[in-house]
Amino acid sequence: MQKAMDEKDKNRIKKFIAIVEDVKKSRFYRETKSVGFNLNFEAGKGLEQSTSGYDEEDFRSMLLDLRKVIAKKEGVKFTEICDLISANTKDVATANNVATCKDLYLKEDTSVEMIIDGVPENNSAMRDKWINGKYFHSDKEAELQAVGIGRELHKYNFVTAMIGLISLVSVLGREAQAFLREIDDN
Repeated sequence: MQKAMDEKDKNRIKKFIAIVEDVKKSRFYRETKSVGFNLNFEAGKGLEQSTSGYDEEDFRSMLLDLRKVIAKKEGVKFTEICDLISANTKDVATANNVATCKDLYLKEDTSVEMIIDGVPENNSAMRDKWINGKYFHSDKEAELQAVGIGRELHKYNFVTAMIGLISLVSVLGREAQAFLREIDDN
């Protein structure tokens, strides 16, 4: 028989749910319909690239919350919340849905989005470069600059990866709510 979940872990799940709700309330989430990548090349002119379809400040604002589910120090890391729910749920559907979420997250996190100077770069590394090199810190700015001409495509891949993460976070948020109802009923 499983032991009762302690308040600390229950509060971590509640914090995760609150973060999910904050992400879903963001203007980026509510107003962004599609994100595009534009590439224009004319002989004799420079290469023009842009990422479009969203407001940059809305994106940065939403990232303030979303990055908490990928940072270990917040106590609400996506994979840890998955493990916490999986270890404590008695509901087979919840357990299966959470396992699927975790599998998709891990596959997405390690999938290669770009090859830069012959070196494959997965989503996790790309995310780290943008969050720490552009949006919130500057400790990886040099790495981001080293992407060179592919920087805008790199950014597009980052933005679309974050949109994918929002989808997974939303699903896990619903499963976390169902799990809390389950343990409150017992």
